[in-house]
Amino acid sequence: MNETTETLRVLARHLAHALELAPEDIDPAQPLTELPNVDSLRLLDAVSATQDELGVQISEEALFTARTVADLAELCRPVGHEGKTA
Repeated sequence: MNETTETLRVLARHLAHALELAPEDIDPAQPLTELPNVDSLRLLDAVSATQDELGVQISEEALFTARTVADLAELCRPVGHEGKTA
């Protein structure tokens, strides 16, 4: 499994948990604002859990650029074995 796929899997799991959905219901192309049950606190919970698990840190400025689940996964993708600061 490549890093992008693994990052998307981790993010989808945390989004699903925060939004009370099944991970398979998270579509990478779906706009974040159109996810069922989404609100800013739930989204931040999922992002925080993803950052913790993957050992990455996303700046607030970068976070606001993400429009889709795939965009957010790209920001969370670790670079090599080191954390990424976007």
